[in-house]
Order: sequence, then C-alpha cells, then structure tokens
Amino acid sequence: MPRQEPLNDRIVKALEHRRRKCEVLKQRKQFTYKAAIDKIKAMRTNITRPSHVLDLKDVPSTMKEEMVNIINGTAPVEVAPPTPGQLRKAEQRGSNPEFHNPPSKGSGG
Repeated sequence: MPRQEPLNDRIVKALEHRRRKCEVLKQRKQFTYKAAIDKIKAMRTNITRPSHVLDLKDVPSTMKEEMVNIINGTAPVEVAPPTPGQLRKAEQRGSNPEFHNPPSKGSGG
C-alpha cells in the first residue's frame, strides 16, 4: 500500500476559504472555522484518513463532516464566492456584535 500524502494543508486551505466567505457575509460561523483551523494546525499527526478528523475534540460534528467530505474529495477546496443577494443580506445584517468592545464596569450599560 503506497504511503498517503498528509492532507493537513489541504484541509486548512479549504477551511480558510470557508472562513473568509463567512467573514464577508458577517456570519458567526467564521469563529468556529477559526477554532477548527487552529486545531488542525496544532495537530502533531498528519491527517491521512477521515478517522483522524473525527477524533478532534471541541469541533462541531457538522464541521467534522465537512472536513471528511474534503478528505474524500466530495467537497471542493475552493468555495463559490458570495452571490450579490447574499452580500445585500449581509449589509442589512449590520456589524457583528462580537467585534464590539463590551461596556466597562460601572458604566451602567
């Protein structure tokens, strides 16, 4: 059986593309993608099969399924850019509250 190439870089690249799209669309899922990317980069082992991804802790199951699809080749590494309708909806959504600083103590807010 030939030695398989590690897929860590491919998975990180795919998740990074998805994170950027969520960032443009002002979706909170971008923070979940960032956490998953950090977990993959922190791994000491090379990912060569889906079971390596399924063993990750603190990563949502939907994110694990997406990574398994990337490994199996059923999900593309590159994602489609946001449509004009999605961009309009994101503009209406306003800024993400997670980017705002919380009020200081005693400010009454």
